[in-house]
Amino acid sequence: MSKSNIFLIFLLFLGVSSYSQSVNHTVSKGENVYRISLKYGVSIQDIYSANPGSETVIKPGQILIIPKPNSGSTQSTSGTSYVVKKGETKYGLSKRFGLTIQELESRNPQITNGLLEGHVLNVPENSTPAPQQPVIAPGPNTHTIKKGETMWNISQSYGLKVQPVIDANPGIDINDLQIGQVIRIPENGSLNTENSIASSETGSEDDEVEDEKGNITYQDYTIKPKETLYGLSKRAGMTMDEFVVLNPQLKNGVTKGTVIKMPKGTTIENSESEIITEVATLEPSIEDSPSLLADIDKSQTKEVVWLIPQSLSNLSNFKNNSAKAYFEGGHLAINDLKSQGFSIEETIVDVSSKTRKELNRSISDADLVILSGEMEGISNNLELKSDATLLNLSSQPLSSKRLNLNPIANFSKQAKAILDFADAKNANIIVINDSRRSRDKAIIENLAPQAGFVKVKSNDSFKESDLTDLLVASRLNFVIINSDKTSVFLNATNSLLRQYARNDVQLAVLNASLIPNNDQISDKRFRILNLMFPSMIDLEKITQESGFQKQYKSEYNNNPSSYACIGYDASLDALMRIFNRSGAEATLTKSYSDLNYLQLEYESSNNNSVFNENILLFKYHSDSGFEKLK
Repeated sequence: MSKSNIFLIFLLFLGVSSYSQSVNHTVSKGENVYRISLKYGVSIQDIYSANPGSETVIKPGQILIIPKPNSGSTQSTSGTSYVVKKGETKYGLSKRFGLTIQELESRNPQITNGLLEGHVLNVPENSTPAPQQPVIAPGPNTHTIKKGETMWNISQSYGLKVQPVIDANPGIDINDLQIGQVIRIPENGSLNTENSIASSETGSEDDEVEDEKGNITYQDYTIKPKETLYGLSKRAGMTMDEFVVLNPQLKNGVTKGTVIKMPKGTTIENSESEIITEVATLEPSIEDSPSLLADIDKSQTKEVVWLIPQSLSNLSNFKNNSAKAYFEGGHLAINDLKSQGFSIEETIVDVSSKTRKELNRSISDADLVILSGEMEGISNNLELKSDATLLNLSSQPLSSKRLNLNPIANFSKQAKAILDFADAKNANIIVINDSRRSRDKAIIENLAPQAGFVKVKSNDSFKESDLTDLLVASRLNFVIINSDKTSVFLNATNSLLRQYARNDVQLAVLNASLIPNNDQISDKRFRILNLMFPSMIDLEKITQESGFQKQYKSEYNNNPSSYACIGYDASLDALMRIFNRSGAEATLTKSYSDLNYLQLEYESSNNNSVFNENILLFKYHSDSGFEKLK
């Protein structure tokens, strides 16, 4: 399809559609029109047309009219509709409708990144669905499933092996148990509320080990690369806590080659993909950094001091404040390690309320000082003990008097990653540069001397001809918006959309923090122009529900931002380094950490400052989500 046709389709997309029916949708916190359109399988413009003003902003509690296409409209996939109910999973639905999970997602791309109650699915109309799980009435010798229960711990509670319980429930899918579901318990089962779990420390060295009741038998299993505590425990049909009781050696993390006990009868090969079906979940732990676990000394007590730009009560008034999010993520990392037996004393210091003398007194005994957010000039005033480590969760340079870890690449490094990509494409580089960012301009000119610049005036305007005159029809035009002003993005993208049919355009920013929020500008234009940006975290992982995300939502009643994810992983990594017997600095020779979201690869340096070299490049996908480029 030619670009001119694509552009005409975009223009026609703005037209008014006719609909025979509609439903009402109440906007929830964090929702945007794009996500709502996916949920109901209608276009963004359909919602805009039915709800004047929604193209500018929508608010929680607002009621939107969601139109339904009339009978004459066409759909890409024939079938019938099904509304997802609370507690249902992709695995269970795929079995019910006789599809693979991949086929279910292909028909319903809105569920690729997670299944939600109320999602409207397209399912085969004439398929022969697998039989639904049988409904069992509560009564003698039955058990009602509670939150977190599995076949393993249910059978354990009744003093039984797993297989007899499975055999007593033909047609029940053990990988898709639902809260409130009733299952049968064999008559010889007797509920034991103590629910004691056998420990591998009391067992023999044989392949099979019996617990003190002789009910459960085990087999040896050798941990493979990339396996996690979460995946192993789910495979065993146990909670993570139960699995660690069974295998105490896992308290310090999951390491390739470790021999552990698995309940006999567990399917060792090819089982994880069937168990972890709804989301790919990463356990919030340190198992993916085995090099940092090699020489951990948990007998030490370490003091961690957070430096924040103002009091927590003030920070809490700023929902998008990066300092607050860094702290919240890092605080959960500390709590996770405490639960694993690490001794950590945590102190929070409001820098704005301290004199220089008071500040240095508060950090004099700290083993790790975490700088959370931007505090201009503060680093030159810090006086730490000789073996202390600084974790810099800001973009500002730190004094090199003590070892400081910089997981967030500075503007220059992020800009270089983007500009190197453009150079490799032999692109025509155009920079729409805000007059307030003159220091950035000097960096860009040094990295890309051939770049053309469009000057943005103090009133956020620029001459459209200054931009269009720099476009080259025969080359890829790599247009970088270097501004944090919404109006600049609106003006620039409006101009580029008008040129889209005649020129090959790739939109980019040099720092993801510059991209306006969806409530300021619809991301539809970014998807058309394939907006590209650097990222320190893997956005393909952040769409997956991890143990950390569940913890964060439970603790703060909100989904974690990218800043919170960085705070968690960077803090976890730094804590592992200071608990290493050889010292934090020695760990830098084996510093690569592949964590929940961050891949930390600190470069070697002649001074005490080390920087993460792992910068990922993403672009907005034309349909939904983001596409990783590097």
